[in-house]
Amino acid sequence: LPKLLRQESLLPQAREAIEAYAQHAEVIDKVKRCAEIRAVMDSSGRVHPTLITVGTVTSRMAASSPNMQNYSKSNPEMRGLFIPEDGHVLISCDFAQIELRVIAAIANEKRMIETIEAGGDLHSLTGQLLGIPRQQAKTVNFLIVYGGGGARLANQLRYEISEEEGKAIVRRY
Repeated sequence: LPKLLRQESLLPQAREAIEAYAQHAEVIDKVKRCAEIRAVMDSSGRVHPTLITVGTVTSRMAASSPNMQNYSKSNPEMRGLFIPEDGHVLISCDFAQIELRVIAAIANEKRMIETIEAGGDLHSLTGQLLGIPRQQAKTVNFLIVYGGGGARLANQLRYEISEEEGKAIVRRY
């Protein structure tokens, strides 16, 4: 909601209210995440999430209790909550756009395969081809792979684009 409202022409007092709301929402999100973690902590203060390796709707790996995949790499405050025991390390694994790599192989999509072989980024490729930022392209790639359309794309991008723009992007894709 704040992203949408920031795009509007508003009085300074309204802008201040929107910024205060956005900061409040961010704090509430942190409190909820901390509460989620505390609820599943064992007696030694450790968290042991459940990893779901098969059977998800998207066929991707998932985690629950808590969903460790929802802790943003770009948010050191949240990532800093997880500290390994002495003598141990935390690891982070990424299948590096595996769905798109499989699709490229199945479809024998030359440009995608060339990008992969050159060590390139498929989301960046999509962004260049569609004229959109990489983060939007990432959403487009996965949304379309899993059967989404223009309205869903607009929703996933929190209405940074209109539904009509979303439909146009899906058609160009």
